[in-house]
Amino acid sequence: MNILVIRLHRLGDILQLTPMLEGIKRHYPGSITTFLTSDRLADALSGNPFVDRIMTIPELQWRRLAKGEFRDRTKAFLAVHRLAAFLREERFDLVINRQYEEGGILAAMTGAPQVNGGVFSPQCGHVFDDEPSRELFDAVKSDRRRNRRNLADWSLRIAGAPPGSGRRIPRGG
Repeated sequence: MNILVIRLHRLGDILQLTPMLEGIKRHYPGSITTFLTSDRLADALSGNPFVDRIMTIPELQWRRLAKGEFRDRTKAFLAVHRLAAFLREERFDLVINRQYEEGGILAAMTGAPQVNGGVFSPQCGHVFDDEPSRELFDAVKSDRRRNRRNLADWSLRIAGAPPGSGRRIPRGG
């Protein structure tokens, strides 16, 4: 199984995905896991035994271009278009989007048959096709403080890996 994980920014969130990455390898033996992130955060994933490949984008540069003059926005569009074509060529079986907004757009561009964690639909906006993602969205929307699961637990469920399939990172350690 060819799996893409998307998380573009926030170092702490990327580190909290470590149990999910291990859970993916346990739940989908023989899978190839690619992690798409910002070029600034790739070092946090290098050497991770549960990531087979790290793909990076110049996220901050693209954000600046997207906010710039027309010529800059054109450059940003072309760069994203090239990335989308490359992602489609990779033929991912499963995309696990842990980024939401931008990640949902990139997840949609892959053409993968299954996207967990949210995908962008031109007709509906950002949608959640998997039950754990809908539950997380509802929990955060209704009362974030009452949510008793941490990001690592939610991510395992969203990845389709059973609870306990990835080691938890103890608090403070």
